[in-house]
Amino acid sequence: DARYSLSEERLLREHYSNYEQLILQVFQPEKPLDKYHIRVNDCDTINQVKSKILDIIYKNTPFSMRLSIHEFDLEWRDPCGNHILLHDIDSTSKREHHGACWQRLNTLKHYNVKNMSLVMLITKNWMHKQQNSATLYMTNKKSAIYPLLASSPISCQTLNGFTTDVDNDRFWHLVKPSFDDMSKESSSSASGSVLMHKAIPEIFLTRLLSTKGTIQKFIDDFFHTILVVNDALP
Repeated sequence: DARYSLSEERLLREHYSNYEQLILQVFQPEKPLDKYHIRVNDCDTINQVKSKILDIIYKNTPFSMRLSIHEFDLEWRDPCGNHILLHDIDSTSKREHHGACWQRLNTLKHYNVKNMSLVMLITKNWMHKQQNSATLYMTNKKSAIYPLLASSPISCQTLNGFTTDVDNDRFWHLVKPSFDDMSKESSSSASGSVLMHKAIPEIFLTRLLSTKGTIQKFIDDFFHTILVVNDALP
């Protein structure tokens, strides 16, 4: 969920101020002398943190040559010296049972990660990559956006050492959908539509348009670069 988004389904419709900005000290085992200071929010999910880290480390690298967020893990060195792997979903995730099981995506605040904490990028070994290559990251029909391991015909999958039901479990990040939203979602799913479409009040519509205007120039420049012939070239 985001306050500024191009997608109405992922637009945060409630005021959310219960978060703090943090600076993480990030380094890679193969480059121990290179340390990066990454600005994040403590309400960021682990995959969001990974994306922000990659944006800084690979800022001058073509996107096709970057690591994927699924090719490495984040390991946090807590104040007691423990090495803790951070994941969006694991055995510590908050679970609630209301018909279907609701699971909240883990954030930095969930793990109690503090400002200036030390985080290491642990690249998954070749064997782990081979195992992951056979795993599909699919969109859960109930939650619509969050990647889950679901390549097996069996509905229950083991995710980071924790069993989750990819057919029935629902996932949320900052604001849990209300029961009204759930009923709308159920009716839309029954009619073949996976994502929820809600009426957009004008105050939210301006945020969608503002986001579009912000990135419009970058998109125009991109297409101009790849499609327009430079007259200076022979």
